[in-house]
Amino acid sequence: MQLLLAGSSIASGTSITGIYSSLNVHDESGDILGIEVTISESYSGKYFVTFQASEGQPRIPVVSEANVNRNEITFHVNEKNGYQGLFRGEISSGQLKGHFEQG
Repeated sequence: MQLLLAGSSIASGTSITGIYSSLNVHDESGDILGIEVTISESYSGKYFVTFQASEGQPRIPVVSEANVNRNEITFHVNEKNGYQGLFRGEISSGQLKGHFEQG
């Protein structure tokens, strides 16, 4: 899975916060397809992810705490919405690349 950064919050490559999205509208059907991951940092220094998948229509977003180590990120999606389990990814050059280990 590869997502491009849309509307960057990245400053000099030191932060991974931002919106990473592969959402697009299918030309023929008008369906919205793809996923979107928003990474934010709270005042406590913890990171959170808002994860939203769409296979025709956007599903309800899921918020999870994320573990961040430099440019690597892991988080869980517990909802059964087509994606679930542990996500492991890496952010580089404005892109989030990764996969779900389960689900």
